[in-house]
Amino acid sequence: TRSSDLLNQKLERFRQLYSSFPVLRALLNIPVHLTLFCSFLEQENNLEFLDFKTETSFYMLISEQRIRKILLPASKLTEIHASSAASSSSQKSIEQSRAVIEQELGAIAWKIHEKEYLLEQNLHNRELIKTGLIMIDEGVVKFIHPSFQTYFIGVHLANLYLGEWVNRGIVNHLFFEFNERKSPLFYE
Repeated sequence: TRSSDLLNQKLERFRQLYSSFPVLRALLNIPVHLTLFCSFLEQENNLEFLDFKTETSFYMLISEQRIRKILLPASKLTEIHASSAASSSSQKSIEQSRAVIEQELGAIAWKIHEKEYLLEQNLHNRELIKTGLIMIDEGVVKFIHPSFQTYFIGVHLANLYLGEWVNRGIVNHLFFEFNERKSPLFYE
């Protein structure tokens, strides 16, 4: 049957990914990572694009999928695909919303890191719990695994500093100098 063929294809793709990427093998030893990855595989049809050369690529993939899940219920996704004209503007809106949610999760991760905890009443957007990446445990906001908190701290710091660098023109300066010298930059 068609569904069993699809399942076998996904299982084969999982085996290929698992054997091809040592980073993925290490990450999937953590039960919550394995669960989230299997959930991802169940919901995605196009698995050819997957590439796991770094741990960050894993966290980006899982986070994007979990965030899109709250942004786009299945019925809305079908509606968007049915109307190709609305698809690009809808896709842009979804991408902007995803970026905002990612920034909010980054800010939460940073607050937890700074104070070692974040109380439930200080969680301004309760919709973020629907991502499945954070939870409330005895009135305290926590990430489902410390590795996701670490990833989102990185997202937060990158957004914070990269935004400042872009505003000050530093990124363009670094890019120009790097391309001119073709070597890493060292500043006094």
